[in-house]
Amino acid sequence: MIRSTDETAGWSRDGELSGGKAARICEVAWSRRRIAMGLVLAIALPCLPWRRGEPLAVPARRAPGPWPTPMVNLVFHPDGQLAATTDDAGRLLFWRVGADWSPGPPLAVGGHARHLAFSPDGRLAVGGLGLDAMLWELSEPPRGRPLGIPIPNPTQLKFSTDGRMLVVAGSDSTDILLWDLDSGRVRMTLRGHSRPSISMALAPDGRSLASAAGSTAEDLGIRVWDLSTGRLERRIGQRVGAIGALAYSPDSRRLAGASPIERQVRLWDAATGEPVRVIAGHSRPCRSVAFSPDGGLLATAADDGAAGLWDVETGRLVRRLDGRSEFLRTVTFSPDGRLLAATGSDGDLRLWDVGECLRESSGR
Repeated sequence: MIRSTDETAGWSRDGELSGGKAARICEVAWSRRRIAMGLVLAIALPCLPWRRGEPLAVPARRAPGPWPTPMVNLVFHPDGQLAATTDDAGRLLFWRVGADWSPGPPLAVGGHARHLAFSPDGRLAVGGLGLDAMLWELSEPPRGRPLGIPIPNPTQLKFSTDGRMLVVAGSDSTDILLWDLDSGRVRMTLRGHSRPSISMALAPDGRSLASAAGSTAEDLGIRVWDLSTGRLERRIGQRVGAIGALAYSPDSRRLAGASPIERQVRLWDAATGEPVRVIAGHSRPCRSVAFSPDGGLLATAADDGAAGLWDVETGRLVRRLDGRSEFLRTVTFSPDGRLLAATGSDGDLRLWDVGECLRESSGR
């Protein structure tokens, strides 16, 4: 019931209130309601399905970091009990995996740490700006040594599955080096890219390396290298354009690639280079892709602040994951596949229980 405070106010024939203070009060009230409704929708919409019939988004559990600086890289120790991150300020943190996910003090590495890789036996390779590639033993205290790899500013590091070789690319070099950790020498040099800032993925079977390096005509798509000979085996996805993130499936049969200018993720047959399927669902470009340890799921993270779990065989969205972030940068599974972790637009980690996400999806 509305009570008029002005005798000149009244109801029009079409049922609207007009005239006087009451009309103005009513207009203000409705304006406030519209603002409130807009705020509700802005908060609720990210949790709604991407399309009708798709599962609701699962909000992330956050592990607060000591600084608000966005993180760059995130890797799990092989035993799954420890994780390491770097941020935009070049700081390296270790996180104890568990209920609280508390970070320890930063590790001083003598430069701007950016890229990380754990070896199968738990040693940590660190690369970055103004920093030679280093190998750290996580003893008490941690001990690190430079490897002497002739790649300036190493920003991509990949261990072979036996831990005896480290593949390195840098922000100032177009070469990819395969470094023998036993002898301390270059085992092989891969040449062919026309620009640095190379993304890489090493096939788990150790036979192939996939690399991509930007948007010039010479570098469009993906190069696949035969690591027994060092020769370029094939080119994939040249019509797709620039590729910024790569991942091999655990059985080395599938290769996933995401473009920094596309909202889609593409899967190829790694042996033939033939396209398998396109996975679409993000509203902004995808920045990171990762296969689950059993190869059944593909995780994606994108500039829309969301992650996704996708069925590799069908390309179906299994679960949308709300990162509660302006953007997501990196996504990775824990070694046992039970946990999915992502980095975003601040210094916090985003965490999801994969089993819980799958149960909620099957039970909806």
